[in-house]
Amino acid sequence: MGLVGMNSVGKMTQMRIIVSLEEPNFGNVVKTKLNMKIAFLNQEFKVSLSRTVRDEFMSAFKEEMEVAGKLEKGVLDKLAQKT
Repeated sequence: MGLVGMNSVGKMTQMRIIVSLEEPNFGNVVKTKLNMKIAFLNQEFKVSLSRTVRDEFMSAFKEEMEVAGKLEKGVLDKLAQKT
């Protein structure tokens, strides 16, 4: 998901409210699953000169990438067993 808008209209504030880093002034944030995890790449972060932009981006989704890798390995293992 991405939020697009002009500068200083509240895109980052909206994301911070969604991930519970800030409280909304009014209204509610409703998540459809109690254990739902939402990750985002903060616009202010420490830069590591030894990492690529892709590495930094993917680090925000480290846990999700590990789960995806396990799922992919499981599928490949099952396919290998059928041959």
